[in-house]
Amino acid sequence: MLRAQLSILVARFRSTDLVPSAMVDALDGLAMAPAHPAPRVVIIGELGRGSRALANRLAGTNRLKAGPSQRGAAALLDIDPQDASPRSLLQHASIEVAPPLASGAETTSEGVIPTLMRADVVVFALSAAQLLSAAERRLLTGLAGLTSAPIALAVGRMEVVETEEDLDDVIRRT
Repeated sequence: MLRAQLSILVARFRSTDLVPSAMVDALDGLAMAPAHPAPRVVIIGELGRGSRALANRLAGTNRLKAGPSQRGAAALLDIDPQDASPRSLLQHASIEVAPPLASGAETTSEGVIPTLMRADVVVFALSAAQLLSAAERRLLTGLAGLTSAPIALAVGRMEVVETEEDLDDVIRRT
């Protein structure tokens, strides 16, 4: 009942310019969120930060393809826990990858806010090769204000770390 009413409000708000689009996106995310008994882990990050690779690793599967053809699309990994590998996070939660954030963007990509609103845990994907730009810091701060879900930073692409000094640099920049 509440989901249907939210969907009606979203349709009405989209037909006018009276409500900011970010708020309409948030309402849409609430309306579309399925009643889900398992917690939802949402992974967000800029293009090329390894969000889909991280989701595949956590899920113990290679269901999500990475690369330019997948940019802009959200993805949900939600399979029957009996079909998931014993070490998969999917035994206990669903994993959703938000649409990628535009590199260096000051604002979010369409669909990020509704995805964020469905999160029980948010994982912000970073690359050891290029950690937390000023734009990413501002964006992360803004996104943190939109959710009460805990936010974790996940640093991938650690193969670029060759020395102890490189590792210290990665730690200092996160």
